[in-house]
Amino acid sequence: MRAAVSGDSRSTPSQGVDASKAFPLSSAQRGMWFAQQLAPEVPVCIAQYVDLRGDLDLELLRKATRQAGHEFQSAFIRLLEVDGEPMQVIDHDIDDSVDYMDLRAESDPMGAAKAWIDANYTAPMDVMTDRLVSVWVIHVEDDRYLWYSKIHHVALDGYGAMTVVNRTAELYTAELEGREAAPAKAAALQTLYDLDQTYRSSSRFETDREYWAEHVGRAQDGATLAGTSGATIAASKLESAALPVDVVDALEDSDATKSATAAAVVIAAFACYLSRMTGREEVLVNIPVSARTTAVLRRSGGMLVNVAPLSIRVKHGQNVGELVQQVQLELMGALRHQRFSIEDIRRDLTSRGQSSALVGPLVNVMLFHQEIHLGPIVGEFNIVTSGPVEDLLVNVYQSGSPSRTFVDFRANPNRYEDDDLAEHHRNFVDIVGSFVAASPHDVIDDVHPDSAAIGRLRRLEREQLAYWTSVLVDAPDPVGLPGIAVGSRQDQPAPTSYTTSVDGVLHRTLLAAATAQNSSVLVSVHTALAVLLARMSGEPDVVIGARTPATRENVVALRGTVHSTDTFSDIAAQLRGVDAAALDHADVSLQSVSEALGEHATSSSDLVRVLLSFGCSYSPEDLGRADLVVHVEETFDALGVPAGLTIELAYREHSATEETIAAHAQRLIRLLTASAHTPTAITGDVELLSEAERAVLVPVRGGVSVAGRLLSEVFASAVAVAGVDAVA
Repeated sequence: MRAAVSGDSRSTPSQGVDASKAFPLSSAQRGMWFAQQLAPEVPVCIAQYVDLRGDLDLELLRKATRQAGHEFQSAFIRLLEVDGEPMQVIDHDIDDSVDYMDLRAESDPMGAAKAWIDANYTAPMDVMTDRLVSVWVIHVEDDRYLWYSKIHHVALDGYGAMTVVNRTAELYTAELEGREAAPAKAAALQTLYDLDQTYRSSSRFETDREYWAEHVGRAQDGATLAGTSGATIAASKLESAALPVDVVDALEDSDATKSATAAAVVIAAFACYLSRMTGREEVLVNIPVSARTTAVLRRSGGMLVNVAPLSIRVKHGQNVGELVQQVQLELMGALRHQRFSIEDIRRDLTSRGQSSALVGPLVNVMLFHQEIHLGPIVGEFNIVTSGPVEDLLVNVYQSGSPSRTFVDFRANPNRYEDDDLAEHHRNFVDIVGSFVAASPHDVIDDVHPDSAAIGRLRRLEREQLAYWTSVLVDAPDPVGLPGIAVGSRQDQPAPTSYTTSVDGVLHRTLLAAATAQNSSVLVSVHTALAVLLARMSGEPDVVIGARTPATRENVVALRGTVHSTDTFSDIAAQLRGVDAAALDHADVSLQSVSEALGEHATSSSDLVRVLLSFGCSYSPEDLGRADLVVHVEETFDALGVPAGLTIELAYREHSATEETIAAHAQRLIRLLTASAHTPTAITGDVELLSEAERAVLVPVRGGVSVAGRLLSEVFASAVAVAGVDAVA
């Protein structure tokens, strides 16, 4: 960058700070302070510039900028710690220069200026030593300048920054026109702190606390369009587009058409979209509020801005007017109680044992054209950043000449992929148009049919995930069959299998027994497999994965309780209900179920070790979910008469021997045979061992019999022979 850079006359740096004049940070400032301490590498800053075209008096602008800065004091905050607590003192000897940068020699001066600004506002800051407010004038064309400022949020918020800019313009214009400017009206920062303390000890503070306790409790865990979580960084991704003129005209006519403000309509449209994309009926939409409820606060600087969380319910069958009116009421309530900070809301939620995240999209509607008048020059105000974006910031604002209304999505790059962000942005721009065009009596389900269809699927998925969470949240570690190693499921080793079958006679007997119990062969196979797992593992709480034609290509988790004192018919009756409920909730993947379970399961392989594939082909990925796949197919003759079952046991190569797998297959067939011929048999009475396995357990003949002895006697004699230090 080939830039000529210079500064104006600078004040003499302070040689020391009088700590006796220090006063505490306000509640809003403390929030920014702690945010900066938690992530020192992420500057908690706002940045903005005014695009000026005309014959600018640079020295006069510098003078007016310095004077306004001293009036508002925010640029002259010096932070210090007293007994471990952050404090502030106003030090008017801090450098008050306004720097100048000439980029006219660059091949693309405006591009170079924006690149420099991006690097500047994302650079880390040390709030204890660096200037909290810095101002530059960047020369990009002979008659075009960018009046840029970077401001740490602990010193000044966006509303205050705009007020300072307007005061600077007032001072500039007055001197240019040879007249006295109006007297300064900004309150001292010590006064703002005192007013904050007065509020926090007032009955109004308690009233605000009660309001938010009632209004935010329904959706305190928030909702997001993000596909993943991720740390906040200074720079954000941007998607931007202008709304069509007819949409803007209709939006500005919202008071007449929908009896609500344009902001309420935009927020209602976003709440509807957020509800559809997340499948939630109740969503949280955060809005920035100035928290400046008096004339003194509105004409002053300082850091006061707050975030108000709006809990919005988007109900099936609701009409547009009802949703917009709900949002309008929530907006009015939030503005009446806007001084109660979001940090206080979070603390109250935590004290009640509720989720206090309140993380979600922030929607900022600014349908007014921000122009700055420096004498004859009309400058356009541009927000570079409102601070680090934790999730998603939606800005709806006017800009340009002639004025146009833009919708910006600024997103946390660690949470949003480029394509996903672009798609969400396109969809929201479309849904705003649909919402604005809709009658108040139109049902919201009919507005923007494409996203409405996605919403129905997401809501179904969410309802089903709630079912699976309730069923599986306390499930024990999954059980498998002995002799089959768990192994690594990431490597996807070559699969191998062992196949056996049962004849048509047993198949028909199974079907007859199942029909008599108003059941099916699937339930009979599930019952036998569950009994086998329970008997071989000693764990009565058994979860088996299942893939059937009715699971719609998903794998479901079948959880049942199997005791050795139960009969086959008792277990089958229980599992018939388990299977039916699973099939009713088979629209979500096993992986989604695992993710919903959170800390209880980190991947689908944590839920099952044995998977039953009945009447359909299993997927190669199934051996990435389970150690063993039991694949069962029914065969029928030309007349549709049951002709047998083919049973394939698939497993990963080297995870088990063929002899082990064959033995398990034969045990499964013995249980199927017993359940078909004697459904009322006690499952624990069924012999699982083959003749050969039982022969191994027959005592050796010959030798002298040993008289019965107590266990304590056996231990005592063993110690006498081997000694107390011997291996038991």
